[in-house]
Amino acid sequence: MTGKGSTEERILRAACELANEGGTEALTTRGVAERAGVSPGSVHHHYINKEGLVDACIDVMYNQVAELAGTFHEVVAETREPKQFLEQAVRRTFRLARDYQPMVRMLLVTVAQKGQLDAARMETVQMPFFAVAAPYFAAVTGLGQTDVRVRLQCMFMAIGRFAVSSSEELKVVTGSIDPTVIEDHLVVVAQALFPSR
Repeated sequence: MTGKGSTEERILRAACELANEGGTEALTTRGVAERAGVSPGSVHHHYINKEGLVDACIDVMYNQVAELAGTFHEVVAETREPKQFLEQAVRRTFRLARDYQPMVRMLLVTVAQKGQLDAARMETVQMPFFAVAAPYFAAVTGLGQTDVRVRLQCMFMAIGRFAVSSSEELKVVTGSIDPTVIEDHLVVVAQALFPSR
């Protein structure tokens, strides 16, 4: 894969494609170099090791999450209808997580090992989202902001966990391999967690 962009951009794009196709096992220096059309030395020059590549790929996914969160800020500004906000937020977040399934798996492993998101991602994605969503849901539901934050975190965890489900697991859980079945249920769960006054 050769293409436009700097060498570093091509390497990152190739690494993310490989990670999204096969998880961390697919991220080899040789494979990334081949896909990016560069030498293995170039990969090492820009990304010292595999962990650096994994982290950079997760950052790409987080940039998409941050963009998605930005659209939620607009929805919050435009509507006081929590059901509409919830449905959009759950469906779009679930679809994004399914699109980045292997990277979400990597992220969940990191969170499980450390017990939290890393500080930079917490500051750039999680805290700004809570800053907008917590007051909004507190106002429309009458719940306290701490309660709202815990419920939001529960939804993130449920969305992430179901987003990484294989077709086989979806079939066991829902009787179908269609992920929209889970998506529909996640909307119902979100609306139960955040009832309107």
